[in-house]
Amino acid sequence: MLAMMLTALTLAAGDWTVTFTPEETASSIDRPNAAVLVVSGGEQSPSTLAAASAVARALTASGKTRLVMTQESLAVLPQDSDAALVKKAQVLPVDLVLVVRTFPGAAELAVCTVYDRSATAVSAVSGTLGQPLVPRAVRLTAIAGRTTVGDALRESPKATEPSRDHITFGRNSTLNLKSGAAPSAWVTPLYKGEQLEGARFYEVVGRADLARQYRQRTAVKVVTVSLGGIAMLAGSLAALADLSRLTGSSSCLIYDAATARCLRSQSSSLLVPGLGVAAGGLVALLVGVFIEPHPVGTRERYDFVSGFNERVDREKGAKSSAPGPAVEVQVAVVPTPVGVSASLALAF
Repeated sequence: MLAMMLTALTLAAGDWTVTFTPEETASSIDRPNAAVLVVSGGEQSPSTLAAASAVARALTASGKTRLVMTQESLAVLPQDSDAALVKKAQVLPVDLVLVVRTFPGAAELAVCTVYDRSATAVSAVSGTLGQPLVPRAVRLTAIAGRTTVGDALRESPKATEPSRDHITFGRNSTLNLKSGAAPSAWVTPLYKGEQLEGARFYEVVGRADLARQYRQRTAVKVVTVSLGGIAMLAGSLAALADLSRLTGSSSCLIYDAATARCLRSQSSSLLVPGLGVAAGGLVALLVGVFIEPHPVGTRERYDFVSGFNERVDREKGAKSSAPGPAVEVQVAVVPTPVGVSASLALAF
């Protein structure tokens, strides 16, 4: 059943098996007879899962690894960094963890970064959907943590230069200056040289309804986080103030000097309510942090970009194929002393 599902994902998302051939994929594993875990990072889209499946099958078919495991045994979350994925794999009997991430664009790109058990990047390779990997002899491969997602993105085959009227994607990665590794990478939509962020993205692609939803969700997020933070702070201060009052020298109302005992102490009035308000504020703060302002997922946003670029191409094609202005022909005949004079005028 699992094999059938992976096959269906591969057919739906594109043929990554053409990209990740056994020989060239195995060349990214610079350790003989290694046990490798292949896991997909980021949004678990059909294309990303298909790419990870193609990599796992290629490594198995190469015969150069003693074990190839897939991510079914891990709880993979979209927000997991590469380091978090390697940490989750510590309980598995593997030597290396290969993280596959895909980056949509004019030519969809898959980046495979190989980590050892200490989460140090040891190699990386990138491939474009439908195009075989560049042979190892001419491919950039660095060792000891210097080959990163950023390196692979910079060395990847460049797609045909898109039109300025298209929405494109800028590729970015965070960089650890000490180790040279890039723990995460992401793409940013660009339009006419500017980043498309927030509601502006939905307005450009023609979805004003989603732009309104984005603004509403963002407002709810900001209000929830703000009120939660204020409640948590106010409740904590009230509880601390009341606790300080109760533990102070004046907390005893009736003191028996003969027995050196306090017969009646002050009762707490704000400690429990303050702690309750602080706890409620903390919950509201966490809920607000995890509110997703985007009304649709990453895959749908990529689809909006593709649809927008297709409309731009169609409009340009319609303009270029539109008939030009009609040619106007004017003929004038004027009598002269020696006969007749005729003139012909063409207006384009």
